[in-house]
Amino acid sequence: MSWWESELSDFEWVNVFTNVAYAAFGILSGDPLFGTAMCWLAIGSGLFHAKRTKVATAIDHSGVYGAMGTLPVPY
Repeated sequence: MSWWESELSDFEWVNVFTNVAYAAFGILSGDPLFGTAMCWLAIGSGLFHAKRTKVATAIDHSGVYGAMGTLPVPY
């Protein structure tokens, strides 16, 4: 099963532009480390959904790991 956007073109418009929410959330969080990680996630995910190359995939994955690595973990 694929997303409807993937069937129309390689450039997934909705996924590219909704990544702005990651950056906005990171900036509004007030935490510089988390904000930076979320902005990197927004860039990586945007690149991945705009152009699926190995470099874009690597940037996307590093953004996901970076953002998840900065989340507080209660113990």
